[in-house]
Amino acid sequence: MLRPSVAQVEGQFLDTSEDGMKLLVSQPLEPGTVIQVRSQKRFVLAEVRYCLPHTDKFAIGVEITAVFDLPPSERQS
Repeated sequence: MLRPSVAQVEGQFLDTSEDGMKLLVSQPLEPGTVIQVRSQKRFVLAEVRYCLPHTDKFAIGVEITAVFDLPPSERQS
């Protein structure tokens, strides 16, 4: 059985589309890594497709696999 690695990484959105996102993150992530992205109202599961150096950070492209609306009690204002 594989054990998932859990780490919280801060990032920002660079671009979004219906089935993917480009994010700027502080550490590299391997292609194939499954990540969770939380925004103010949604929780997204996605798979890293690529990771490229971008100044002192890393630009990652991810393919969205699932999107969930957060319940009002967990939404950020």
